[in-house]
Amino acid sequence: MPVDLPPRQKPDSALSVSWNLLIDRSLNWLAVFVGVGLCLWVVGLTV
Repeated sequence: MPVDLPPRQKPDSALSVSWNLLIDRSLNWLAVFVGVGLCLWVVGLTV
């Protein structure tokens, strides 16, 4: 006989979603800075 699992807690999932969004945004900005830095480095090497 299967046992029903209790429903998942909503606040935990909301907190997890907000943390994931914050991490995604910070990684996105990090990628932007790395890309700009790489471009400036290449331009500096060629000049």
